[in-house]
Amino acid sequence: MKILLSYRKAGTEHYRLHEISVDGTGLKQLTPDDGPHDDIEPLYLPCGGIVFGSSRVHRQVPCWFTEAAILHRCDADGANIRPISANVEHENTPCMLPDGRILYMRWEYVDRHEGAYHHLWTVNPDGTNVMTYYGNQWAGGVYLDAQAVPGTLDVLFVDSPGHGVSDHYGFLSLLTGNGDPDNRKRATRMGERNGVRRAPKDVKGNGLWGRDPYPLSEHWLLYADTEGIHLATFGGETELIYGLPVGQSKALQFGGKLKGKELALECHEPRPLRPRPREPAIPDRVDWGKTTGRLLLADVSNGRNMAGVKPGE
Repeated sequence: MKILLSYRKAGTEHYRLHEISVDGTGLKQLTPDDGPHDDIEPLYLPCGGIVFGSSRVHRQVPCWFTEAAILHRCDADGANIRPISANVEHENTPCMLPDGRILYMRWEYVDRHEGAYHHLWTVNPDGTNVMTYYGNQWAGGVYLDAQAVPGTLDVLFVDSPGHGVSDHYGFLSLLTGNGDPDNRKRATRMGERNGVRRAPKDVKGNGLWGRDPYPLSEHWLLYADTEGIHLATFGGETELIYGLPVGQSKALQFGGKLKGKELALECHEPRPLRPRPREPAIPDRVDWGKTTGRLLLADVSNGRNMAGVKPGE
């Protein structure tokens, strides 16, 4: 059994994809040291390849001095790296949906506010059929770390307020069903209905506040925060199952300080080491040997929210 990760070696400046055995042996670098860019947030594909974010296309966010990491794909050994996106803003935290599509956060601001649209999109593993999944019709929130809830059509994700919070912090939220992407009522925060509040004082609203949620079932989830790792219910009840040392935990709180030169430990991305069903592999629709592509021109009058709008208006 292997673990796929992004890792920056001490003394180096950039992240590369690596693989390691669950017992901590056999660390192997997959993507090469081939330039000043970062390979991050990798995900195994059902076909045996890997999808990940990378800044190796060297596209700079139009509104700031930072390179954008967009979705890429490679073989299991790190060979044949290629982008599967043409975006110029960041794309983050890909995950697999049960039908074989990739669900991810796409930052979008063509002809709109640059800091308000970071919602959930889907794409096939070959880069075709890019489509909004939830959001993109309202401003606010950064939807990160989405994960399909086993045995359902629901998705667990982080709603990070505003233009996003450091370390992907936000309200742990549940998106129900596979319905209208413009229906905001489909999403609710964990514990919001029970008046649970774990968010900092300067953040409005109730709900569980954390990062890196992972659904174990339709009732239970894991997540991490400055205290450690929690087991929680979708109703908002929590239990700390791994706690950081008290001094370390307090130092990581918002505004906290660490005395001396101790290393501040953190917890991220709790995952169960267990088998799971392999999603179907969607066949590639792309001929990588060709230098031209084929575009589909859709009739906008057949889109959502077009009732009463005549063709040509």
